[in-house]
Amino acid sequence: MRALDSEITIRQARIADAAGVARTHVESWRATYRGIVSDETLDGLRIEERTAGWRNVLTGLTRDTPPGQDACYVAVDAADEVVGFACGGLAHPLASGATPEPYDGELYAIYLKPGWERQGIGARLTLAVATHLAAGGLRSLLVWALAENPSRRFYVALGGALVFEQEARIFDQTLPEVGYGWPDIQTLIAHCSVIAGELS
Repeated sequence: MRALDSEITIRQARIADAAGVARTHVESWRATYRGIVSDETLDGLRIEERTAGWRNVLTGLTRDTPPGQDACYVAVDAADEVVGFACGGLAHPLASGATPEPYDGELYAIYLKPGWERQGIGARLTLAVATHLAAGGLRSLLVWALAENPSRRFYVALGGALVFEQEARIFDQTLPEVGYGWPDIQTLIAHCSVIAGELS
């Protein structure tokens, strides 16, 4: 039986969380993208390699990024084990190279371990990142999802509007992806607060 949402803590990620974030990342990819991303790619993901990558990311966030801009938050259970994470920062250019007007912020990634969905954890993670970015002066937010990913309904539930479509290179595949946007980041914060409260 899973822990209640009230037993889950949302906090900023630490370098020591790298292995937990990597495991969550790999397990979520394998559960969510099976049948969308090739089996060879998914089966080839290695937690050890991802841990090294995430350690570098979290070290960079700790040392180099200005407060209120890039951020990574984790959801941890009562034993301080990572069960989900979300990262965000300044919006990346579109695949065409154009600026994704009018969006200045981006939710880069949000993943939960399989079995931890529908408990309000995703909304709480999104709320943490959005609040952090808003505190740094960002006014809007964009998030990308693979077009075939059924979990993208989560962004619709948070009030996101479909605003972009493009193709993304995922390892050896080119796959369609869609962008959901919130022109006012405060609208997203409000939606997250309501959903997190209803599901907790």
